[in-house]
Amino acid sequence: MILELNILRPLNFILNNYQEYLRLKYSRNPNESGAQADAKFKELKETDNKIRRLIDKMNESGDSVTPKLLNTNNEIERKTFQIYEKSKSLDIQQNEIEKRREELHSRQKQIEMGIQKNRYRRNVIIFLIIINLLMLGAIYYFFNQP
Repeated sequence: MILELNILRPLNFILNNYQEYLRLKYSRNPNESGAQADAKFKELKETDNKIRRLIDKMNESGDSVTPKLLNTNNEIERKTFQIYEKSKSLDIQQNEIEKRREELHSRQKQIEMGIQKNRYRRNVIIFLIIINLLMLGAIYYFFNQP
């Protein structure tokens, strides 16, 4: 809304000056002379020249901005592609890490299972040694009785 007002004010000013010029030029009133119309025309001509210079400057700046925008757009596309490629690489690495984590977990489970088996075997061997000692003691006692 504010932008519209900033643009419309100068346009309204020019339009009002142009209407005033036309009124003075085609007026049949003797108090409104052609000199006033000529002064108004010179004022309008100066305003027109200013507007044309501004338009030329805008066109020149637009011509210089267009290649910059194209270069920037190409740069953005290139960086986007690089980001996509890095993301793809990171996904592959993440999958490899997950695979290795699963292998490590599986190996840890195998080691844990091996430790439990070894404990069981040790306990069984100790139990069998105790049974053997008791049996040897019983056999010795049985054969040494009178």
